[in-house]
Amino acid sequence: MTLHFRFITIILVLTFCTNNFAQPQEIPNTAKLPDTSSWESVRRQIKMETRFIKRWPDAEHYYKRGKYKAVIHEWKSALSDLDKSIEFNPNVMISYYIRGGVKERLDDLEGSRDDFSKVIELRPDFKMAWLDRAQIYTKLKNFDAAKADLDMALKLYPNWSLAFFRFGNLYSDKKDYDKAIIYYEKCIEINKGSYMAYNNLGDIYYKKKNYDKAIFYTTEAILIFPNYVKALKTRVGAKIAKGDTDFCEDIKKLVKLGDIESISIINEYCPN
Repeated sequence: MTLHFRFITIILVLTFCTNNFAQPQEIPNTAKLPDTSSWESVRRQIKMETRFIKRWPDAEHYYKRGKYKAVIHEWKSALSDLDKSIEFNPNVMISYYIRGGVKERLDDLEGSRDDFSKVIELRPDFKMAWLDRAQIYTKLKNFDAAKADLDMALKLYPNWSLAFFRFGNLYSDKKDYDKAIIYYEKCIEINKGSYMAYNNLGDIYYKKKNYDKAIFYTTEAILIFPNYVKALKTRVGAKIAKGDTDFCEDIKKLVKLGDIESISIINEYCPN
């Protein structure tokens, strides 16, 4: 069976591969703990693909096994399978796309950039590749290249909230906070459910020592995503900096979510 471009496959892989990004694609690695409830069924799929590989070693079965391994965060093993898939068939863009995401998780940013570039070469109209390569360029501090890719993403898909969100990240990384605010606000204007944009606005206002706005925006993020650790921590920090005292419920919640820093300070700030 030949490996083809399958949009249903693309939709499936975006659930783990993009911060890498709709709203679930905007969740970064640290937004929440991975949902392991389906991992057992994924492991069964890996075993099935392993049996197929023993009988019919080809690009598709290595690709599928690599994809499933990435779902359960077996990054190095996933990379090995995706390498093998591409060795069998070097002209399938989805294999490079998934491998680019895996390489990012392994901190091989140059390799990730090159894979997303290959996706663009094979499929120039695939907007996610432009978006994800922009993220890699931002991490590599190549801000001009990141901006060019995001401009292209918006050309392909105007009014894309996620592209505006990534523009906000770009300018935040450049410490151009006023421009970052503009892009995060544009993201929210298009997508009212973008809790990460609310959180990042809260983080920027915290850095600018505007604690009232920091509390406002992180609260908006928490209303959408109640277990958002980063937003809860920023809100606690803003309340402490402002002199408010009603932060213990947030700290207790962070302790339940397993936040190490909150566990270490709960007795000091919330003794009862």
